[in-house]
Amino acid sequence: MFKKLLLLSGFTIGCQIANAQPTIQFERNFGGTNNEQINSMLQTSDGGYLLVGTTNSTNGDVLNPISGDDVWIVKTNPNGTITWRKTFGGTGR
Repeated sequence: MFKKLLLLSGFTIGCQIANAQPTIQFERNFGGTNNEQINSMLQTSDGGYLLVGTTNSTNGDVLNPISGDDVWIVKTNPNGTITWRKTFGGTGR
């Protein structure tokens, strides 16, 4: 009986750990008044984040837009504050 109880409690603890919800690091909107889309995000070695996507905005967090549907790369610190950003694009869609 003791072995079954020990096994059951170990299984329960394992399930609780596996079902743990991730904690929110920060919540923030990025971009301007038009459409932005994040296609990829990864955490950097300094604890910040690198976001890669597209933008159609010419204001807000978007600096030096080139044309519609620009590629937009944003680097944040661990708190979600933008540390740098860059747009890439051409003269048309």
